[in-house]
Amino acid sequence: ILEQLTDTPYNESFPCVSNDGGFLAFIADKGGINNIYLHTDINDPFNVIIEPKAITNVLTGITQLSWNGDDTQLIFTGFFNRGYDIYTLDNPILKIENNTLVPPAKWTLQSEETELLRNEDNKEKKSFISEEKYKNYIFSGFDATGDISSSPEIVELDTSAVYDSTGLYRTHLYKTRFTLDFAQAYYAFDTRYGGQGMAYFLFSDILGDHKLQLGTEMVVDLKQSDYFLLYRLLPYKIDWNFVFYHLAYQYRRYSSNYLTNDITLYQNIGTNISVSKPISRFKRIDGGIDLNHMIKSNLIPKDDGHGGVYFEDELDTSFTTLIPSIKYTWDNALWSYTHPVEGFRYYLKYRTSPGINERSLTFHSTTMDGRKYHRLFKGVSIAGRFFAGKNWGPDAQKFRLGGVPWFFSSDRYSDRFYGGQENAPSVEELYYSEYVMPLRGVQISNKFGQNVFLANLELRLPFLIYYFPAIKYLGQINGVLFTDFGVTWDSDYPEFWDNSNWQNNSNTGWLMSYGFGPRFIFLGMPWQLDYAWEYNPHRGTISDRKWYLTIGLDF
Repeated sequence: ILEQLTDTPYNESFPCVSNDGGFLAFIADKGGINNIYLHTDINDPFNVIIEPKAITNVLTGITQLSWNGDDTQLIFTGFFNRGYDIYTLDNPILKIENNTLVPPAKWTLQSEETELLRNEDNKEKKSFISEEKYKNYIFSGFDATGDISSSPEIVELDTSAVYDSTGLYRTHLYKTRFTLDFAQAYYAFDTRYGGQGMAYFLFSDILGDHKLQLGTEMVVDLKQSDYFLLYRLLPYKIDWNFVFYHLAYQYRRYSSNYLTNDITLYQNIGTNISVSKPISRFKRIDGGIDLNHMIKSNLIPKDDGHGGVYFEDELDTSFTTLIPSIKYTWDNALWSYTHPVEGFRYYLKYRTSPGINERSLTFHSTTMDGRKYHRLFKGVSIAGRFFAGKNWGPDAQKFRLGGVPWFFSSDRYSDRFYGGQENAPSVEELYYSEYVMPLRGVQISNKFGQNVFLANLELRLPFLIYYFPAIKYLGQINGVLFTDFGVTWDSDYPEFWDNSNWQNNSNTGWLMSYGFGPRFIFLGMPWQLDYAWEYNPHRGTISDRKWYLTIGLDF
């Protein structure tokens, strides 16, 4: 049903309905300059067309209007200092009470019949063409002062190249042509694998139906570098992705004698085919299949006889796996600044390795992740999350519980891998284990088992909601109060009320922590600084404070 909300002789554009559905904001040039107007009570069935009220009086005009997530701000584009910038208007609904007046612009008050201004010297001349200037030119009989008659000849254009014999437009096959859209080089740090420099190149066709992405490390070594080639097929409802990749990682234990350093090289040479099919606005199904060839080898340092060192490869183990997976996702979360504030989202995922040969892995895995968000009042919300997973089969893998993917931390850097174990991890531990985070206040991989459960509860609120000159590069600072708890086990479930299941010297059992931390934007990236304490509810003991600086958005 079409219903007219405004009836004015002015130009009106960019209509935006507030999140609660009670207000319609739009841009109109009632005074001759684009300003923001509010139309109230649009959901009232007995409402008649009410005169919209102006809430801005901007001299340079406004374009591209939008509400924020909780209707406390309007975001718009305005012209200032020879360019367009983005602005926010706080508490726009309260501005109605200001009765803002937008006086007519001067140009709207001028007469519509404006007399043309001419030079006094030219008013007496019948012709504006100087005869003296063009007296030596020949114009083939054209007389500038005489009457100009149009040619009776009708020119017919050949339209055979545009229309076919039936009068329809001719169709032409679309020819795909790739062009470079994006190129980037950056340095990244991973809590598990350390630093890495990568270069990305993205190519696509003009319609966006095909995308090609190439990524490689800055120093290219076919055996010791990461690189991949991704092709995306996007013209259909189902998105297809095809990727070939090579992942390499060196695990090194240092000693005072360089020649005795033990280096283990891990390689994952694989290809992946994945699809994504939307079911509705909030639901989709993802599926894929991975074919991986895993190699673990030792790099033995050798003296080259000239004061240098070279390395010889010594194969340790290798095998090939085929892993299909399927995933169902529901997501209607409504986002605010750096986190969702309303809605619910979850996914169910199943993957398996059927064991295609004697050396291949055979296992099954199911995981579920659910998240609920509830807005309390302005800027304050509650977020809850749970994660549960189970692995089974002859080569059942481990879930590794604990920690966060920190950038800097009070945890020891050497304990980044599997609780600081002495031996190099196996290929399965490195590439097939699933890290379950966040559980702040404990080491990464503090507990591991074939079954896992993790719960997180956060109160998200503004710490500093205004902009101060001293923190202009940080902007608005938000924060969280949180508690995390989780458990891992293999065959026997560890009882919550059993004190022996809360010991840190066991690979399985319970963990619990609490803490707080600010959230801010710095250098264009979302930063999180968390202070956390591990808590044992049986003994009532609290660990020393730990801190973690990470980059990323809240769950």
